Amino acid sequence: MANALDRRYGHKGLHATSLHPGGTGTNISRHLDSDFVKHLMSNEVLVKMFKSPKQGAATTVLAAVGREWENKGGKYLEDCEEAKRGEDDNDVFGVGYVRQTYDPENEDRLWNDSLEIVGINGDM
Repeated sequence: MANALDRRYGHKGLHATSLHPGGTGTNISRHLDSDFVKHLMSNEVLVKMFKSPKQGAATTVLAAVGREWENKGGKYLEDCEEAKRGEDDNDVFGVGYVRQTYDPENEDRLWNDSLEIVGINGDM
C-alpha cells in the first residue's frame, strides 16, 4: 500500500514507507491467547530478539522525521535502515524483505480494493 501511494503521490511530496519495528516487548500480548504467549516466551532465541519499546519505536520515528528519509518513500525499513533482501522461506521471524514486499501488481490491487472499501471511485 505504501509503495502504491508513493508511486502515485511522491512527485507531489507525499511519501509513504513500510517498516517493521521488530518484536517489541510491550503489553500488546494481552490481546493474544495466553498459551500462545507462553509458547513464544519459552523460545530463548526469540526472546533475545525482542526490543524495548524505545528500540521498537526507533525505525518508525526515523521513517517519519529522519532527514535521510525526507522526500523519499516506497521502501521497506527495519532496524533503522532500508531492509536487505531476505529469504522467501515463510519464516515470520526472518529478517529482510521478501518477494511480495515489492510487487506493483498486488500493491495496485490493494490500493484499488482499499478505495472501493471506503467508497472512492477511481484514483484520487
